[in-house]
Order: sequence, then C-alpha cells, then structure tokens
Amino acid sequence: MGLDDIVNAVKEGLRRAGAEKVAVSRGGGCVIVEAPIGGDVIVASVTQGSVNGFYVVKLVPASKAAEAGLTCIGLEYTPYGLFIVSNDLNEITEKVAVKTIKLLKWVST
Repeated sequence: MGLDDIVNAVKEGLRRAGAEKVAVSRGGGCVIVEAPIGGDVIVASVTQGSVNGFYVVKLVPASKAAEAGLTCIGLEYTPYGLFIVSNDLNEITEKVAVKTIKLLKWVST
C-alpha cells in the first residue's frame, strides 16, 4: 500500500459523501485532494505518517482554511477540520465519507 492507494481511498470517500468531481495536486511528500460538495469545497491533505505504514489525512472545508492557505502545511496547522490516521484503506474511505458529511453540516449551521 502506497500514497497513491491512500489518495484513491480519499477520493472514493469524498465521492461517497457526494462529490461529483475530485481534483488532485502533488507536491513534495504531500498530496492535496479537493472536491466541491454542496456549497463548499472539502480539501484533504494526505501525507505519510511518522509511524511506518500509517497515513494522515486532514479534511478541511475551504471556507474555513482560507486564512491558513490551501497548502499541506496550511491545512495541517489550521484549527479547523478533522484528522484521520490509519493504515487501512477501507477505514480511510469510510472515515473520509463520514467526517466530510460532519464538516459540511458544521459549516452550514
């Protein structure tokens, strides 16, 4: 399992949450995945964790990340959003879908 597998799991989770389009951009050891859903864009940073075999995904609504910037470092340091730390593709897909829906409900209130 590599970074591309994790990115595909994140993309699938975003699709399950309602995304019709998903864009991916790569830079260094991080991948940014963006998906417009509802009235916002969910942005995910995907990196390999410091523990071998684990990956870190942070989901942030773009409307809450504008101040920090839509870069991997900006997303990781913004106080908004939810983390997923896992080494299981199915778990990542499911948690991305569930946490994306929670974030969308949060920004719509």
